[in-house]
Amino acid sequence: MDPEKTLQTYTALTVLTAGNPSSRTLQWSEDGQLLLMTWHAVYILTPDLGITFDLGSTICARPETGHNDTAEPLKWFRTLVELQRALAHPWAAQSLAYSTVAFGAADLAWRSASWSPTNLTPAAGCVLAALNSNMEVSIWAPVKNHLKGQWKQLQDITELMKNLPHPTLTPGPESITAQVLNSQTMSLEWSKQVDLDTSSAVGVDGSLLALGTRGGCVVLMRFDGIESMHHVETVHVAERWITDLCWTNWTVVTEGQYSTMLACAIDDGSIVIISISQELCVSEGTTEDIAHNVNMEIKMDMDPSTGDGKTITSIKWIEIERIDEPILVWTKPGTLHRWSSNPTIDPGVCVLPHPSSRSLPLLSPPCGMEYIPKYDALMLCASEGSFHVVHGISSELTLQGDNLTLSAESLNRVARSAFSSVEGRSLTKRDVVRMCGMTTCDSTGAVAWVHELTQPEEFAFKADAKHKSTLVVRRLWDDYSADSDGVLADVETILGAFKRGRAYSTNPSPLRGVLFRLRHPQLLSLIRDRLLDLLKPLTLTFGDDRTVPELPRTNSTSASRKWKLKEATARDLSTSEAFYTCQVKSVLASFCSKVVESGEANSFTQLAFSHERSIHHIRLHSLLLQIETLSEYLDAPDKRFACYLLTSFLLAMPPDNLRLRVTDTLMLLGPSFGAENVYAVPCPACKEALTMQNLETATCARGHTWGRCSVTFLVLATPVVRTCIGCRRKALLPLGSGAPIAMADSWVAQALLEAARRCLYCGNRFVQVL
Repeated sequence: MDPEKTLQTYTALTVLTAGNPSSRTLQWSEDGQLLLMTWHAVYILTPDLGITFDLGSTICARPETGHNDTAEPLKWFRTLVELQRALAHPWAAQSLAYSTVAFGAADLAWRSASWSPTNLTPAAGCVLAALNSNMEVSIWAPVKNHLKGQWKQLQDITELMKNLPHPTLTPGPESITAQVLNSQTMSLEWSKQVDLDTSSAVGVDGSLLALGTRGGCVVLMRFDGIESMHHVETVHVAERWITDLCWTNWTVVTEGQYSTMLACAIDDGSIVIISISQELCVSEGTTEDIAHNVNMEIKMDMDPSTGDGKTITSIKWIEIERIDEPILVWTKPGTLHRWSSNPTIDPGVCVLPHPSSRSLPLLSPPCGMEYIPKYDALMLCASEGSFHVVHGISSELTLQGDNLTLSAESLNRVARSAFSSVEGRSLTKRDVVRMCGMTTCDSTGAVAWVHELTQPEEFAFKADAKHKSTLVVRRLWDDYSADSDGVLADVETILGAFKRGRAYSTNPSPLRGVLFRLRHPQLLSLIRDRLLDLLKPLTLTFGDDRTVPELPRTNSTSASRKWKLKEATARDLSTSEAFYTCQVKSVLASFCSKVVESGEANSFTQLAFSHERSIHHIRLHSLLLQIETLSEYLDAPDKRFACYLLTSFLLAMPPDNLRLRVTDTLMLLGPSFGAENVYAVPCPACKEALTMQNLETATCARGHTWGRCSVTFLVLATPVVRTCIGCRRKALLPLGSGAPIAMADSWVAQALLEAARRCLYCGNRFVQVL
């Protein structure tokens, strides 16, 4: 059988609009959400990989012909950020200079967007920065449900930029024009998060949002963790427009100091690279004043591209583990360029041929560039529908690679077949597939793109409402079936990818590719035994070597105690490699139990249960250390809740040493708060005593059954709760909203609820229904 006939199409989703061809049209967030940018709406799509909550709200579309896949098609949650059609900033009202004219104001559309790192919002999610054709920037975040709920505008960044001082301006008539030009944003890019390898910096945000202006400045901003940005630095780079920006990952210079590079594309075809360093500063005796000092340095000797008048159509940093310095690649009409500060990598230029004639250069701009590490190749997709592959990114640039699996000829052949399958008819010479964006879904050949079928020879006008684009997820080459060991290698990599200082979460971004491949029952059956061995339970040992919160002996308020306990809880969980490993293994085992045949699911189900019990034990050990230290600061409601929580953990069958420590801690808190008293919780419906038989539910003598909070184990007698999208566990909202018993008034309970921004058992985010 022709191997190309076994390549599957997982999604063919119609979107009744179109967008501009751009490498930013399709972008994955660290939360595993796919951004699809069109003219008048930014769609936020979430695949159902690892999600079990509200699957009835998903949408699914796949061609009924041309696929031979045993896996189910991808299902998607969908929401959108709609474009506000009113002009927020009429630039002509501020300056009549011709250089400030915004032609995009005549027909507003979305132009670009960028995701922030995860764990920035109070709900531990991403923030979206969006740019429209009037050069206005705004930031957006979900209100209650990031999967299908409303996303609201948090702040108008352009309004903030209008009031910023310019580093080179002097008062005068020209300063007004310059101020307007430096408020008009041409490009934006959010940096990655700094990997702070220290337990004292849990939750500290080191990412920066860079905005390239029409006046040649780069404005750096940082999110405050709630709903607004604040200005960090402004750097004057050039006297021309900054049309594109691209960050490298942060690297460690010395302990507590981190650096990155920001490549700035200028409209004359030149590139300026800015070196940025940050230093983590911690005040004496507290972690409350942790901050980053930003030191700017412009290395003028770094000049990857001179101004030749040719527009830079896309730009990307490529970071390869075996090479110390990153590689910068960018495209101009017909050419791909490479540069690196590593002396072993020479600057290079590769001419991109037109698909119909190799003697002509490709003039269409790329709408996506993706580096494929296995082949050391860069895959490009042009807006006129062709795919191109440049091999030897870290060696010698060439269009002809040794491996035929990833070649321009095979990609175009498979893509052309996919176009016909999706459109439901054979394509003719008059049909032109207009590509808007392209990105990869995993490392083994699954690619997502957005296309619109057009016939430009007709020269017919088509209204905006008549445009129809299609989001396609298709396998263009097949690495996963030929190399099943690759999935196991990826699982081992993720299990070993623990980073201290990060908020506890099994980040959906690296797990997405693994879960995508594990959806195939045939592949899972091949690696079942080896995967079970990788996911086997950990052998946990609990000592007394963890750091515990310290409080002053005097003037210790309830607010300061709550803050200390919240920080200690987050620190213990985010610095525990065992906690991270149990989360990842639990997610993978639960996912596999739903994919394999029913007779083989029990092994994965038992593994998932074992890892969840280990998470209970890790949480109990952390809580014991904190309560023992804070015992003298606990009032009667706090002691009652602490005893309730510790006694509840005994239902998780902890090891003997932890069980003995629970008994000792209960005696330390006072004999009046024994198990017979803390469990005297009345049923919210009939006031009969509730029986706590497990950590998930509580039942009274009359048969009323209530769920229990996954964080505090309090009874959930209110519909106003948050639900995990992965395991569907529920938790009370911070500040104890709707909690039915007096124990929720304890500051200990409040601190634990505020610390649990994500699910403690699978690391996924919470959503609110009401």
